[in-house]
Amino acid sequence: MSERYQLLLAIENAELLYLFKCGLSVPAYDISVAQDRVELNTILQQSSPALVIVDQSFSGENGLEIASSLVERFPTMPVLLYLENENLDILAEALKLGIKDCLCSPLRVDEIVLKVENSLKRAKRIRDWTRLEATRKTAVLQERLSELQKMEDVIDQIADGVIITDRRWNIAMMNQSARREFGIWKDNDWRGKQLLEAIPHPSLQAFFTKRKDIIPYHEIVFDDGHVLSARITSVPEIGSVITMRDFTEFTHEERAKREFNQTVTSSLRSPLTALLGYLDSLEKWGSLNDAQRECVLNIHVSVNRINERLDEFSEQRSLVSEINPYMERVYVEDLLNSVLAPMKQKMIEKQFLVKINVCPGKPQLNGNPAHFRKMLEHLIENAVKFTPQGGTISFIVDTPNDQTLIQVTDTGQGIPLCDQPYIFESYFRGSNVAEDVEGFGLGLSVVKSIVESYRGRIWVDSEPGRGTTFTVVLPPYSPPKVSETQNVSIQGPD
Repeated sequence: MSERYQLLLAIENAELLYLFKCGLSVPAYDISVAQDRVELNTILQQSSPALVIVDQSFSGENGLEIASSLVERFPTMPVLLYLENENLDILAEALKLGIKDCLCSPLRVDEIVLKVENSLKRAKRIRDWTRLEATRKTAVLQERLSELQKMEDVIDQIADGVIITDRRWNIAMMNQSARREFGIWKDNDWRGKQLLEAIPHPSLQAFFTKRKDIIPYHEIVFDDGHVLSARITSVPEIGSVITMRDFTEFTHEERAKREFNQTVTSSLRSPLTALLGYLDSLEKWGSLNDAQRECVLNIHVSVNRINERLDEFSEQRSLVSEINPYMERVYVEDLLNSVLAPMKQKMIEKQFLVKINVCPGKPQLNGNPAHFRKMLEHLIENAVKFTPQGGTISFIVDTPNDQTLIQVTDTGQGIPLCDQPYIFESYFRGSNVAEDVEGFGLGLSVVKSIVESYRGRIWVDSEPGRGTTFTVVLPPYSPPKVSETQNVSIQGPD
């Protein structure tokens, strides 16, 4: 052997010690001897033996217990136990405790040398494998750190603000845009800190008092008037990602649009109200003949129709721009029945067959009941409007894959394939819709806005002449989480 190994003998018996020394007195070994437990500990503290041989009884203690404690303390160092008599129970216990091998009386020098050499070779293989594995792991870690640094460099150049936290809301990464928005100029002064400790912004704190599983977005308003639209996304096994986009220009545009729409509708309502007043006063100024009364009635109907369209327009604008955090449990079947009730007479007049199929378990939604009512009203009104006399309107409410599904199917005229990509756009009317059919083409855009505001999906399946099915999928009701609504310090995720 080219290497030199220090062997430590924890043996008190002089004859036994002499036998081991004679057998192991070769140039490759440096022999150290411990006569008691104190000396054994001293040698182990001052040097690193390659192998230790412990007598069955040493310094008044059980050699098996001493050998076991050495294995636990030095896991990679081979420990051999000497037994005066071969005992299968002790041998089994020694192997269970991690002792590499045992030497039993009567001893032969060649057996001692062979077992020591085998133990040292095995320990060397383990050390070589450990070093190789450590080198490989280090290379992989360095590669991953390099990739992480590249990813951090890319995220740092993103124009939107990005903050990545672990599952306890400690900041792991924050790009330059986010640091600039919150006035954090010191490099890495924020890393590892609690999110609200590093960024004590009141709007950000308000974000975490919301139920983020239902409303995962929030507006962060700064003193200078600019606004960030923030959204939080949970990443399994990692934590959360908060993205922030400058919303100032859009907010100003939306405010300008609302003000313009309010001005337009108010400007239109005033003359229409005056016109209705004049029409109502005509009878007071003199009697009207039948032709005049019919003309006045037609004007009255047209003005009321314009007022209805203005109401639809105002409602659509308010629903699209509204972010309403009001939430409650909504039973879908009860809501559906309450929406159908006022339309029952019209359905009887048109001799509709109405089918309702609701799965067991009372499907529920979480949100503002007024929004879901408006969603169903528009879908049902569409079905009633475009289904001919004697047609069928079907409703399905189900809960597949932990979701709430609502389907409204009619046997009406259907929607041309070329129109289907545009039917959820504001003011769009199908190419096969007659001019005398009422409506501004706002209903389905309102439905889509409501569905998407609750993180849902809506789509249409239709074939001209064979009817239409609108499918809405929404998250189901989930009870409020107390820790999210009351714990502003965000000590950890639910």
